[in-house]
Amino acid sequence: PSLTLHFIPPQTPTEKILATIWSQVLGLEVVGIYDNFFELGGDSIKAIQVVSRLAQQNLQLKEKHLFQYPTIAELAQEVVFTNQKAEQKLISGIVPLTPIQSWFFLTYAGEKHHFNQSLMLATLGRQNVDALHQVVRQIQIHHDALRLRFKYVNDRVVQECGDADHPFSFEIVDLVGRVNAIAQLEAEANQVQASMDLEHGPLIRFVLFHLDQGDRLLMVAHHLVIDGLSWRILLEDISTGYKQACVGSKIKFPSKTDSYQRWSTELQKYSTSHQFQEEQKYWQQLANTVVDELIIDFPEAENLVCDNCTLTFCLTPEQTDSLLKQVHGSYNTEINDILLASLAQAMNAWCGGQRFLIDLEGHGRISDIDTVDVSRTVGWFTTIYPVLIELVSNTVTEYQIKFIKEMLRRIPLQGIGYGILRYLTQPQSDLIHIQPSILFNYLGRIDEDISLSMFDLAEESCGDLINSQSKRTHELEFSGIVHARQLRFSVTFSARRFKQQTIQKLLDCYQEALQGIIEHCQQHTTPVITPSDLTYNNLSLEEFDEIFADE
Repeated sequence: PSLTLHFIPPQTPTEKILATIWSQVLGLEVVGIYDNFFELGGDSIKAIQVVSRLAQQNLQLKEKHLFQYPTIAELAQEVVFTNQKAEQKLISGIVPLTPIQSWFFLTYAGEKHHFNQSLMLATLGRQNVDALHQVVRQIQIHHDALRLRFKYVNDRVVQECGDADHPFSFEIVDLVGRVNAIAQLEAEANQVQASMDLEHGPLIRFVLFHLDQGDRLLMVAHHLVIDGLSWRILLEDISTGYKQACVGSKIKFPSKTDSYQRWSTELQKYSTSHQFQEEQKYWQQLANTVVDELIIDFPEAENLVCDNCTLTFCLTPEQTDSLLKQVHGSYNTEINDILLASLAQAMNAWCGGQRFLIDLEGHGRISDIDTVDVSRTVGWFTTIYPVLIELVSNTVTEYQIKFIKEMLRRIPLQGIGYGILRYLTQPQSDLIHIQPSILFNYLGRIDEDISLSMFDLAEESCGDLINSQSKRTHELEFSGIVHARQLRFSVTFSARRFKQQTIQKLLDCYQEALQGIIEHCQQHTTPVITPSDLTYNNLSLEEFDEIFADE
C-alpha cells in the first residue's frame, strides 16, 4: 500500500554505492532510488548493516537516517564523507561493565559460567584446516571483546580485555566412520558449552568436526562477549578471511568500528547527562503503572531451564513476505509495531487481560550516544526494557496498530536508558519492582547473512547453551526469526508451570491475530499518518485525529 513510482536506477556515485549495499543486505538483484527500504524488507538490524558497510567506504550515516529517509534518493543527501576511523590497534585493559552485563552479574541466578550463544555451520566438503585455524585466530585478535575476562575484586566484578597472548581455543574432532557420530558430536558440544572460564578465558571456542557427510564448525561464545548482531559480523569475517587464507593471501578484515571499551565509557558519561535526567521521568511513571498478572497453571512448581518446552508456528513464505514488505505502508509502521499489536490482541483473547508489561529485547546499538559508531563491533549490546502492551477498549484493528506504534515511539532512545538507570546509576527502588513475566525478541532476517557466507546452518544440536538447573528469567519467552523465507515464531515456557495446551492456545491466538493484522493492512491501501510521523509526540491519537479530520 504505497505510491508506486517507476523504477529509476541510481545515477550518482553515492546512489550507486547505496544501491549495491542495499542489494547485498536485503538479498535483492536490483534496487531503484525510489524503493522504500522497509517495503523491501529492511528492519533496524539491516539498517545497522547498511551503516557498517558504508563506513567501510569512508561514508557516514546514522541508523535513524534510514527511518527518516527510507529511499536512496533522499538518503543519498544525508551521506557524508569522513576520514574519521575508529582506533584500529589492539585494545586491552579495564572495560567498565555495560548495563546488560551488570544485569547479568546482579540478577542472573543460574550458573554464571554457562550462559552462552552458539552457532554450528555445515559444509559438504572438507575444510582447509590450516586456513580455518588462521582465520579464527585472527578473529579473536581483531575483535577485542572476544578477549574479555571477568574476575571478582572486593566483591565487585572487574572486566578486562586481554592482549594478543589471550588464550585461544580451536579443536578438531574426527568422527569419520563412527557409528554413533552424531551422538558423540552432541556430547562433545555439551562439554564445550559447560567449559567456559570467566576469569581466565577464552570466552569463545571453535570446534571443527569431521563427519562422513562433511564438516561442522561449532562456535560457542559466552553471552557476556557476544549478541545476535555480532554473530552476523563474525560470519562475514570468517567467510572473507577463509577465502583469503585458502589462496595464501594475508587475512584482512574490514576496519573496526569503535571498541566495546569506548562504548561502555560513553554510556557511563551519558548517565550523567541532562538528556538522561529527562528520560528518568518516563521510567518512573512506567514503574507506577497497574497491569494484569499472568495466570500460571502450577505456580508452586520451580521455573527451571531443564523443564523448557518450546512451541512454534510458521507463517507461509507469502504471509512472511507481506509482513516484511507490504504491511508497513498502511500506517508507516516497523515490524515490532505489528508484532506487538498482535500480541496485545492475542493476550486478551487468551486470558482476558488488557494491560501487560513485557520485557522487549533490542539490539541496543543506538547511534545517538555521542559520536560512537559500533555498527561493526562485536560484544553484548542488547537492551532489555519494559514495555506496556495494552489492548485499548476500542478494539478496532486500525486503532490498535496506531496505539502500539505511538506507545513504542514515545520510549526514549529505544530503551537504552532503562538499563543505565537500573544498573549503572544508583539503583532506583521503584524500578526494582518492574519484573515482567514475558520476554519478547524479534531477531530479524538471517537468510541474507547466511547466504553471504560460504556456510549453511547445521541441523545438528549445538548442545545446552545454558546450565539446565538454572532458573529461567521469565515465564514466557517469545522469539521470532525469518529463515528460509518464513517467519518462525516460538514460545518457550516451563512444562512444570504450564500445561502445554494452555500455551498452545496462546500461540494459536497469536498466529490468528498476526494473520488478521497482515490481512487488514493488505486491504488498507491508503497510507495513514500518526502523531509520531510528524513529531507531534505530545498529542494523543484522538487530538491528532480531530486536527486532521477536516483535511
